[in-house]
Amino acid sequence: MQIDLRTKHTSLIKQLEIRLAGNTQRLRVKKKTISNLFRYDGRKKLSTREIDLSEFNKPLYLDSRNLTLEAQGLTTYEQIVDFVLQDGFLPLITPELKHITVGGATVGIGIEANTFKYGFVHNGLLEAEVLLANGKIVTCSPDNQYKDLFYGLANSYGTLGYILRAKIKLRKVLPYVTLTIQRFDNTIALLNALKSATKDLLNDSVESLIYSKNELYLTTVRQTDSPTHLISIYGNTIFYKKSVNPESFHSKQKSMYSVMILNGFGIYPPINFFRYFVKLHHNR
Repeated sequence: MQIDLRTKHTSLIKQLEIRLAGNTQRLRVKKKTISNLFRYDGRKKLSTREIDLSEFNKPLYLDSRNLTLEAQGLTTYEQIVDFVLQDGFLPLITPELKHITVGGATVGIGIEANTFKYGFVHNGLLEAEVLLANGKIVTCSPDNQYKDLFYGLANSYGTLGYILRAKIKLRKVLPYVTLTIQRFDNTIALLNALKSATKDLLNDSVESLIYSKNELYLTTVRQTDSPTHLISIYGNTIFYKKSVNPESFHSKQKSMYSVMILNGFGIYPPINFFRYFVKLHHNR
C-alpha cells in the first residue's frame, strides 16, 4: 500500500498559519534534529518567538512514475533513503551524514561524491513550501510568482525562509554498487585519475583519501545488479582499512552511503584538509 501523507501535511500547514496569524515578532525555529551549520561567532541572543516545527519531519509521497518525492523539510536523508530505496530509487544527491535534512541540504549547498554527475542537492529541487520571516507560508517553483525565492534558496542558510516541504527529483538505481580502489604515490597522478574518473559516465561516485604525500587512494563506484564479491561495510568491515587494499568489491546501495561516514569525513571536510592537500601539491 502506497503511503501518502500530503493531506496530513496540509493540515499541519493550516495549524501553523493559525498560530502565526498577526505575528510581529522575530521567529526562531525549534526542531529535534541536530544542526550541521558552522557558526564561528555562535548564536546571537535576540528577542524571538519560538516556533516548533519538529512535526515537519516525514517523507510524504513517492511518485514513481514521475521520479519525484515530496518530503517535509526536517526529513533526514536516512529517512528518505529508507522510504525510496526499497522501490529502487534514490535522490540525485544523498549526503554522507545521515541526519542532514532535505531542507538543510537544499539551503546549505549539499554536495557528495557524485556531485560531478548530478549537481548539488538544490539542483534536484522542483518545488518548495517556505515559511518566510514575516510568518507567511508560500510555495515557490521555477515558474511561479515566487521564482526569485526558489532560485535564491541555495546557499541562503535559512535567511530567506525555512523549508517546510520539498519536492525533489529521484533517480533509478540498481541494488548493489561496485567499489574499485586504486593507490597512487603522488598528488599529480591522483588528480589526473580523478579528472579522468569524473569524465567516465559509467562512474556513479568518485572519492579520494589521502593518508600521506606518498599514499593516496581513489575510489570509483558503479552500480550493478550482479555482485560477485559482496561485503557489507556495516559491522566488522572497517572501511578505512578496506580502502588501503586496492581491489574491487561489491556492496548494497544503502551501505554505500555510510562509506564516508565510517571514514570520519562529513559533507564539509575541515579546512586543514584542503590546506594539507595544497601543501602536498606545492612541495612536490
